Amino acid sequence: METYPTNHITVQTPKGTFTVQAGVVPNLPMPLLIGRDCPIFGRLLGAELRPPRPRHSRTRPRQLRSRPVYMAGQPPPSPTDSDEPPQRPAREVGRRPHASSTESLPPGTPGTMTASEPIPPPEESESPPLIDFSDLPLAVEGRADRGGQFATAQLEDDSLRHAWGHVQTHEGLSRDSVSCRQYPHYSTRGGLLYRVIQRGGEEVEQLIVPRSYVSKVLYMAHSHLLGAHLGMDKTRDRVLARFYWPGVKKDIEDYCRACPECQRTAPRPSVRNPLIPMPLIEVPFDRLALDIVGPLPRTSRGHRYILVMVDYATRYPEAIPLRAATAKAVARELMTLFSRVGIVREILTDQGSCFMSRVLKDLLSLLQIRHLRTSVYHPQTDGLVERFNQTLKRMLKKVMEVDGKNWDQLLPHVLFAIREVPQASTGFSPFELLYGRRPRGLLDIARDAWESQPSPHRTIIEHVEQVRDRMAQVWPVVREHLGRAQQAQARVYNRGAQLRTFDPGDQVL
Repeated sequence: METYPTNHITVQTPKGTFTVQAGVVPNLPMPLLIGRDCPIFGRLLGAELRPPRPRHSRTRPRQLRSRPVYMAGQPPPSPTDSDEPPQRPAREVGRRPHASSTESLPPGTPGTMTASEPIPPPEESESPPLIDFSDLPLAVEGRADRGGQFATAQLEDDSLRHAWGHVQTHEGLSRDSVSCRQYPHYSTRGGLLYRVIQRGGEEVEQLIVPRSYVSKVLYMAHSHLLGAHLGMDKTRDRVLARFYWPGVKKDIEDYCRACPECQRTAPRPSVRNPLIPMPLIEVPFDRLALDIVGPLPRTSRGHRYILVMVDYATRYPEAIPLRAATAKAVARELMTLFSRVGIVREILTDQGSCFMSRVLKDLLSLLQIRHLRTSVYHPQTDGLVERFNQTLKRMLKKVMEVDGKNWDQLLPHVLFAIREVPQASTGFSPFELLYGRRPRGLLDIARDAWESQPSPHRTIIEHVEQVRDRMAQVWPVVREHLGRAQQAQARVYNRGAQLRTFDPGDQVL
């Protein structure tokens, strides 16, 4: 296909004067003028190519008319010379003529064309390509590199000196018949350096990429539209099937990790910081954790929520049914608890509306209680009460299958079952750590009945002394159990954890 220069010229016709872009050629390529290629074809003819349809019939098929073809030098016939019925003027399709092009010019003026001369087709508007290859290093000045600049970059790259010094095959000639059969090895072909590996039973040549071309290869393999931002493994396989350079795997890993598009759209990995154990609380009801469970099915008494309170030292739980999760209800139940166990020093809650209200804030300020709050959307900070909520809801689900409308009446029995059994973290039951004795349950009643032995009678002083002695023996064991439990939890949690440090000004996502 040959190309010709173009120029804007003025076309003078009986219907007006127009400016078009035409190709400049020494001779006309064809002696015909096909008017459909001209944007002002309709105005040149002064008529439509099809007759108007009658108004009374909309289903009548259209009559197709043949397109006229005129010889060069022969003007188009006027509408009066034709036997055809008059037709409506056609609308001009294309660009509007410039205001300066409407001025009349005499025939024969340089740079003008008459209507008898063929009019070149208009310049087609170019839409942007879907895939842009202009930024790819695929050509140099319109021609392939042919190994010139790339080969020079290979020779001048200091990181490839080791590879050049261990070339086993040069232009198809092997230096050592034994070493060339060992993989991987280096070879040269056409002045370029290759790394030869064996994959799937066949020999694969990997073109060695100098450092100045690494960024281009990584861009085409991952960030370009045809790279599709695939994962690290797929990008590495795509590159190693064709290229190699020292440190290729680490460069691909760093490039994919630093890709802004992948960081914004890819699923976030489950990378977490090592677990930081909370300080051990050894005084009963020194720190109290609070949470709200619900809404649950409404009971016959109108209860839908549960206020859960757990002591950090003894793991002793309290669960009070509520009709509404309001700050006044929480404050009222807190005062009821304080009347039995004393006023706590700290409470730990999430940032729920009932815990952040002015009522509770004034109550805690009046009683000089420190209010600790968890981070937003991070309930793991209050993991003790969250774990108890799971146990409580699982047990309530079982009893609600029997009597779903009276779960609030069954709640004390569920709490007794939880308080009676030893905790894995402490090794003792919450009841025993709080009251200094084991609770007497159904199994104890059955044992007493089977043994038929009267229980020993003790005075109140003997009971207090026995409780003191028992608590002095129990709490060192509890402290040891809690420490071991925290270490075990941290060991399991830190298996996938990674310690990361950030400096001021670092950009993170």
